[in-house]
Amino acid sequence: MYKIKQTPEDFIVREIINLEMKDKGDYSYFLLKKKSRNTLDVINEISKKLKTKFIGYAGNKDKNALTEQYISIYKIPKEKILNLKIKNKQLTFLGYGDQRIHIGGLIGNEFIITIRNLDKK
Repeated sequence: MYKIKQTPEDFIVREIINLEMKDKGDYSYFLLKKKSRNTLDVINEISKKLKTKFIGYAGNKDKNALTEQYISIYKIPKEKILNLKIKNKQLTFLGYGDQRIHIGGLIGNEFIITIRNLDKK
């Protein structure tokens, strides 16, 4: 029997999105890398710590995986965001823009899937 998703590293998801970056803007864009956490839990934790509900993301990503996705945060200094302590996540600042990232606003996803327990055939 073939096995997938035995470890988070067996299922890697990278979001593909088209963001128009600027030197200034109302929204800060970040790449969110997470492991063994679902999107909503991480977004809710960031929202609670920053005391804002203005966090945009393009899609829900699997909990049992390593994922990379883009988020937008409205009018909060990037330094405050980058100093957040949240388990199993990494935020990388990308730039600014005028548009909120919204559900469905991605081009697609790239997957790297490891299948285990293959027979020698």
